[in-house]
Amino acid sequence: MAYEKRPSDRLVTSSADQRPSVAGRRRLVGTVRRLSWRVLGSLGCGVSLGPINEAIDQDRGLRLFKLMVGGAWLHMSWEDVLVAFMAPRSGKSTALAIPAILEAPGAVIATANKSDLVLATRALRQKDTNCPAGLFDPMGIMHEPQAIWFDLLSGVRGVAGANALAEHFMATARDDSRGGDFWSSAAHDLLASLILAAACTPGRTLHDVYTWLTNTVNPEPVELLRAAGHFPVAGSVAG
Repeated sequence: MAYEKRPSDRLVTSSADQRPSVAGRRRLVGTVRRLSWRVLGSLGCGVSLGPINEAIDQDRGLRLFKLMVGGAWLHMSWEDVLVAFMAPRSGKSTALAIPAILEAPGAVIATANKSDLVLATRALRQKDTNCPAGLFDPMGIMHEPQAIWFDLLSGVRGVAGANALAEHFMATARDDSRGGDFWSSAAHDLLASLILAAACTPGRTLHDVYTWLTNTVNPEPVELLRAAGHFPVAGSVAG
């Protein structure tokens, strides 16, 4: 990009100066196709690797838009990351999210705070891919019976995992602006210890953790921690 210096010592640009740096139609299409075709081979999306013109568009990658001249589709590969900053009601769901879900050659995990993605894609995904579509809706947005449950304790394998899970809960409630750091640390330690007690005992859930929190003199978590060999943590809870 070339700059022109004016008496005001400000740097300005001219649209004519930018033209050589803009990729032409043929160069842009070729670059995107080569990139997505190379990634397609490593991902194994289920198409026979032959001439690039024989590749199915949805296997080549997510379609972004058409060029004004020639009308060719530009794609991004399935390994690329797309971040879209768009105003409300400007087509984020209809132009980007819904087509991406429907065209994906494999499994999809989609999150939303409205029901539009589920209503627009669930039936079509189940019909076209013959795969079940599960709904995790803890807020009850879809007003459907709970079909998927996620066990938060399943990832806790020790003290470090219990601390990490407790931090997720504490981060939403901590308020250090009023000098509550000491009490937050103590609450974190207690919550992590009770989580560890539940995680190391088969059949225990976060419901048990909540019950223990409402009755801190209950000796049950101390006994469970000692039975699992976590004696220092058990001593801390007992204290």
